[in-house]
Amino acid sequence: MEGREACLRLLKGLVQGSSADQTEALLLTENSSLTRFARSSIHQHVTEKNGTLILRVVLGKRIAVVTTNILSLSSAKASLARAISLARVQRPNEAFVSLPGPNPIASVITFSENISRLTPARKAKAIKDLLSLLKEKGFHASGVFSNGEVELAVVNSLGVEAYQKYSDLFFHLIVENGAGTGYASFVARDPEQFDIHSLAQEAVHRVSKGEPVSVEPGEYEVILEPYAVSEFLSFLGYLSFNALAIQEERSFFCNQFGKKLVGETVTIYDDGLDPHGLQVPFDFEGLPKQRVIFFE
Repeated sequence: MEGREACLRLLKGLVQGSSADQTEALLLTENSSLTRFARSSIHQHVTEKNGTLILRVVLGKRIAVVTTNILSLSSAKASLARAISLARVQRPNEAFVSLPGPNPIASVITFSENISRLTPARKAKAIKDLLSLLKEKGFHASGVFSNGEVELAVVNSLGVEAYQKYSDLFFHLIVENGAGTGYASFVARDPEQFDIHSLAQEAVHRVSKGEPVSVEPGEYEVILEPYAVSEFLSFLGYLSFNALAIQEERSFFCNQFGKKLVGETVTIYDDGLDPHGLQVPFDFEGLPKQRVIFFE
């Protein structure tokens, strides 16, 4: 399944043929490649091609979801029938209001044709050259190099029709020399922006130049590097920065609205259209992304 028209045609056919009160169809296709290396040698290379169809149907306030990766028309129709059958026996979700209606979606470029140049052979050569360079300097390296192409399409019975094609590249690197370790990573849509040697220099620079220092248990004021802050915020995003976590009362935000929880200099927000990140113009319901502030 490739291309905007092919994806939307399949989904619109399913939605229009549904007997449910409301129907949503989401198609996610992926063509990805991942290479792992450790102790200065490549030890794993895997690729995956897969497509996932997620159907959500609503009967009154009864909701059911069925997922399949068999994308033939007959299989998709059978999955839709199964979802409708399941919805009939579900308990009503009284908090449910409706699937979203259509809204304008920002036009952003999220795919680079250059991603196709990252063949397994080219990735292996780039890693091999990097490992040789680091070994000459007395370092061993480990890490992961992944890249992929993704298509996302969302259609629902209220008029939502959204499609976007993405490319991505992730590189994580750890270097060590027996006395210390250093870390660096890179992420982008376009592999032309990736400078593997600069990343290696960054990781090497983080290796401690002196002997390790013992630190007694206690409370210390520390300065976190951007990588550490990113990891910290990622966990907050997964665990708490979403409405469902608050509705299910498992977020630290619960009963905390309006209270001061962070320093006055801290602002934390989510913005899928920020050009400094990997832009994502809409979510898995086809809703346009917008800036959402958590702390200001």
